[in-house]
Amino acid sequence: MTRAGQGSVSAAGESRDGTDHGGPAGPAPLGAAGFAALNALRHRVELAALEAAEARDHAAMTAVLLASAVGLGLMAGFALTLLLAVLVWNQPWRGEALGALALLEGMAGVLCGAAVRARLRRWRPFDGISEQLRQDAQCLQKLTEPFTR
Repeated sequence: MTRAGQGSVSAAGESRDGTDHGGPAGPAPLGAAGFAALNALRHRVELAALEAAEARDHAAMTAVLLASAVGLGLMAGFALTLLLAVLVWNQPWRGEALGALALLEGMAGVLCGAAVRARLRRWRPFDGISEQLRQDAQCLQKLTEPFTR
C-alpha cells in the first residue's frame, strides 16, 4: 500500500524508510494463557536442570566413597591377614585363626555392600520435578474437568 510521499509497508509494519506503522512485529501475541504456559514450562526445565546437577553430584560422591571403601578395605584386609599369618604361623590353630579372619572380613564386606545398596535405594533422582509434574497434571485435570463431562 503506497501513498504519495510514503514508501510501501512491509508485513512487519515497517516502511522502507524504517518508520513503524503499528503493525505486528512478528508472530501473533500468545495471550495470557500461552504466556503462563511457557513461563511454567521454563520453570519446570530450570527445576529439572537443578535436579540433574544434584543427581550428578550424588552419583559422583557415591562412586568416590565406594571406590575408597573398596580400595582401603582391600589394603587393610591384606595387611591384617598377613599380620595374623605371621603371628600365628607356628601355632597349631593357625588355620582356624585365618578362617575366622576371613569370615570377619567377609561379613564386613557384606555390611558395606548392604550400606551401598541402601543408599542407592533411597536415592530418588528427579524427585522434585516428578512431584511438580504430578501436581501440574492434577491441576490441569481439575481445570479441564468441566469440559470433559
